[in-house]
Amino acid sequence: MAPDFRRQRSGERDDTSRPVLITGARESYHDELAARKKRYFLLMSIRIPALFLAAGSLALWNNPWIALAIVAASIPIPWIAVIGANDRPPLPKGQARTYTAGRLSSNIPYALPPGLTGTDSPPRGTSAPDAAPDPTPSADESDPDT
Repeated sequence: MAPDFRRQRSGERDDTSRPVLITGARESYHDELAARKKRYFLLMSIRIPALFLAAGSLALWNNPWIALAIVAASIPIPWIAVIGANDRPPLPKGQARTYTAGRLSSNIPYALPPGLTGTDSPPRGTSAPDAAPDPTPSADESDPDT
């Protein structure tokens, strides 16, 4: 009888609760937003106890310098929290946005109208054979007496 080469599953390695990552896709926007909200909440939850700690230290030690130092340390916390909450993770190196002078942002080819390129339009002063007549009257046509 031929040996059985099928892979045996062990109970500890069969974890179907978490899917296997098979793509290089980024984290979903909703998961990323939830993580940033959590980071903002944690940073802002430090600020309120710091203010209570400053009031308690003033009442306990009767030293305004300690309370002032705690308040001064808690002042930049909201700015740090907002910057941290608005900061998205950087793009992978393959998707980094770079600026190259003179290069279009999209790879879609485009064509300019003939009047802007100057190649297909007739020279000034001459009319093309299939062009519409000039609607502005010349000096000879505007005088009805002659």
